[in-house]
Amino acid sequence: MSMLVAAATFIAEGAFAAPATASSSFTFDASPEPVKKGAYVTLSGRGVADAEIDFYFKADGKSTWVYQNYTRTASDGRYSRRQAQNNSGTWKAVEWYGEDAQGPSRTDHVQVRGVQLPGVVTHYGGYYATVKPSSFDPSTTTPWWFTGVRWTRLTATAGAAVGTMHVNDCEPDCADGKYRTERVTLTFRRVRSHHGAPVFTEFRVDNDPYWTPLTPNN
Repeated sequence: MSMLVAAATFIAEGAFAAPATASSSFTFDASPEPVKKGAYVTLSGRGVADAEIDFYFKADGKSTWVYQNYTRTASDGRYSRRQAQNNSGTWKAVEWYGEDAQGPSRTDHVQVRGVQLPGVVTHYGGYYATVKPSSFDPSTTTPWWFTGVRWTRLTATAGAAVGTMHVNDCEPDCADGKYRTERVTLTFRRVRSHHGAPVFTEFRVDNDPYWTPLTPNN
C-alpha cells in the first residue's frame, strides 16, 4: 500500500532538503508484494507529463536512502520501471519538474521472501534478465542465436536446456551466408549479480569445451 512521505525528502543520495508539498494526483506503487530476493519489482504510477521520476531504496533497519535509477513520465503522466530487489525495504519515487523544482514524493514497502533463480540476459549488453527464456542472442558479433529453448534443469548455480541453434555458415562471407538450424543441448554456469539480479554468465553448446560468455561477461 502506498503512503505519503511525511519526513524530509532528499535531492540526491545522502543529500536532504525540506519536504515538498505532495500532490494527490501523484501516485506510486511497487509490486509484486512480496518479491523473491533478486527478482524485479515494477515501480509505476502517474504524475505530470514529461517529468523526471527518481527512485530510491531504503533497506529495513537502515536510515539512508540510496539512489537506484530514474525514468520519465509519458505524455499522459504515466511512468514505469523495473528494478531488482535483494532486501526487504521501502521504495521511494520523487517527481521533478526541472533541475531545481522538486515535486511530490511517495513510498511503498516491499517484503523479500525466498530467492530468485538465475536468469539470462537475452541480448548482448542488455539491462534485464529473464528466467527460463525461450530465446536468446548472446552476441552482436557472432552470427548465431537460439530459439525454442526448453529448460530441463535450473538451480541456483547451474542450468540446462534444449533448443534450436540458428547459425550462419558465412560462405563466402557472413553477409552472403546461409543460416542453418540444429537441435542442441545448452548448459549454463557461473552466476553473478547484474544490476541486482542473479544471471548466468557462461553457456556452452552440446559438449563443446569452449564456454561462451553472456552479458555482463561478454
